[in-house]
Amino acid sequence: MLVSPKGLRDAGERTDDLARLHEIYLDLQQREARLKLDEEDLKAQMIQRMQEFEAISGVCRFRRSPRPVLDDASFREAHQAEAAQCYFGLAAHIQWRIYGSRSY
Repeated sequence: MLVSPKGLRDAGERTDDLARLHEIYLDLQQREARLKLDEEDLKAQMIQRMQEFEAISGVCRFRRSPRPVLDDASFREAHQAEAAQCYFGLAAHIQWRIYGSRSY
């Protein structure tokens, strides 16, 4: 009926059902236009965010994630038995450095 004018002429007068369907059609057309604008806006934002990520991706090689900070003094104080098991002591000694290319 909408394709050819003859079909409209043969259908007769405009009925309430046809008017209601036409209003629904126009409403859907407006929604489609708004959704296309929203889609274009989202695509533009996505492109911008990807470019921002690519700009800073070379700067930070390591992903940052929150890690709990272990405070050794508070750990030793709170868990004395476990801290004693982990402790290993080194005897005091002098670190000698011998350089083969130097003459003494």
